[in-house]
Amino acid sequence: MLEIQYDITQYSTAKRPLSIKSFTIRETTGRDEDLAALASKARGGTSSIVEELIKRSLTEVDGQAVNKEEGIPFQDWEKWNSATRSFVTQAFQALNGVAKEDLDFLSQGKPHMR
Repeated sequence: MLEIQYDITQYSTAKRPLSIKSFTIRETTGRDEDLAALASKARGGTSSIVEELIKRSLTEVDGQAVNKEEGIPFQDWEKWNSATRSFVTQAFQALNGVAKEDLDFLSQGKPHMR
């Protein structure tokens, strides 16, 4: 399974501080997608399927291993500012080959027909 580490310290500025310095993210699987859908539903729609997938795909944040136990996704996503979440989301999209249209339908919970 492919994993990529990102160092984002150079993008943190006084006007746009980032919540973290680095992260490692992995490709997601069909099982991740199933669990992400269940987690999103369990949270009453307060977290999208995409957010739940991203939380599952994080393996390391600032040098600390996360998601060490099966089925327990990264818990601090909501504590990060939007700039940090945006960086991680873009990395997730690039790694998993997710098109904007796919993200749009996932965030709305509607199937996307091509």
